[in-house]
Amino acid sequence: MNEFEYSDFPRWLWVFNYDANGIFTGSYYQYIAQGTGLPANCTLEPCNPGTGEAGVWNGVQWNIVPDYRGAQYWDKYGNIFVVINMIDALPADAITIPPPGANDGCVVFFDGERWAQIEDKTGARYFTADGVENVVPNGWFVLPENCTFLPPGTPFDRWNGTEWITDVAAQETAEQQTLTDAAAQRKQSELTRANEKISQLQDAIELSMQASGDEELLLAWKKYRLLLNRIDIQHPESIIWPERP
Repeated sequence: MNEFEYSDFPRWLWVFNYDANGIFTGSYYQYIAQGTGLPANCTLEPCNPGTGEAGVWNGVQWNIVPDYRGAQYWDKYGNIFVVINMIDALPADAITIPPPGANDGCVVFFDGERWAQIEDKTGARYFTADGVENVVPNGWFVLPENCTFLPPGTPFDRWNGTEWITDVAAQETAEQQTLTDAAAQRKQSELTRANEKISQLQDAIELSMQASGDEELLLAWKKYRLLLNRIDIQHPESIIWPERP
């Protein structure tokens, strides 16, 4: 090992420099004044790493290690990375085979052995087994299990793995509920109308301001209201709506 010794005479020495992390940065011919020591971060111990190697000073000697700085690698989606700092090894999933250019309408993907061209379905619709619509987020999307790109025919379709099957019972229940809701809305609307008419006619009669036929009309509206209240909206298909006065 080349150990430094102080001298009473000035001299020129080859020194080998390293950075704050101990990584060899180069060598140069250094002037050393009499009675002075070496500059910081350098040693007289030679360091001659080969191609793809780097020297790392451990305080006593140089360790020669692989140098990946400047190396390029890719992830499985074809994104490129460049090593800037010293690392012990490339990432475990690093791919050192450059990807080809993507064909029109495709993206590249590394399948573990080679680069493949896969269709880019970004923005396409796909559906879960219960018919919920989703959008493909990127070109490397993998269709989840029990999903399909085929749209359902009705809101009551369920995907069985190969085709959509309509849940007839659920469809009939929903249709029945729609009819029931419509009947309830119509009944309430007609009751509101009847109540308004009855109130107006009663006011006129109580104040002796009725017109000819108002008393009979009042009875007709009350009968109409009574018939409305007797309507069973749970069986909307069999409702016979009374005629409005």
